[in-house]
Amino acid sequence: MDNHKITCDAHNCHYNDGKDHCTAAAIEVGTHQACCCDETRCATFTLESECKDCK
Repeated sequence: MDNHKITCDAHNCHYNDGKDHCTAAAIEVGTHQACCCDETRCATFTLESECKDCK
């Protein structure tokens, strides 16, 4: 996995390389039932056009 494609501005994170990139072998972003940006920790969250779990 080329982690230089994962931009990270959490400079205090152990996995940040000091150049805005994540060096972790894997990342986890939640929550799986998010229906808007406020319900997830993913800054690039975009709602699918047909979200089955959303009201």
